Amino acid sequence: MALDNYRELIDELASFPVDLRAAVEAAGDPPPGEWDAARIVAHIATGDEFWLARLNLLLNETEPFLPEFGPAADARTSALLENSVEENLASFSDVRGQIVSMLMSMTLGDWDRAGTHELHGQRSITDTVEAIADHDADHLAQLKSY
Repeated sequence: MALDNYRELIDELASFPVDLRAAVEAAGDPPPGEWDAARIVAHIATGDEFWLARLNLLLNETEPFLPEFGPAADARTSALLENSVEENLASFSDVRGQIVSMLMSMTLGDWDRAGTHELHGQRSITDTVEAIADHDADHLAQLKSY
């Protein structure tokens, strides 16, 4: 992948907290059976905590095992629902800033560092960052549909 592609990914991740806040503020009530804005924000905040830990593993260990987030992430999301949406947005922004800072400090070769995901096999830092961006886009679209 070219340097410009990495920059674009970093820019996407860096701009997402502002986009998320705007979508949350504009969101109405969700359709029946859909998550409300508070749950989406808690889920995204949880995700970034887990993504940050995964990126640290990939950056600092050789071929680490990457477990599925699973029940631990679900429990963390439930715990975050005790906070206000504003608190979770602020926490998310802080963790996302850590992720962006980490990515900005990496070498081009670091983007290829990989581990073995429990369900998906070989996953690199590039794959992980693309998954974060896709996850962001999915939930942003979800919020904008309300």
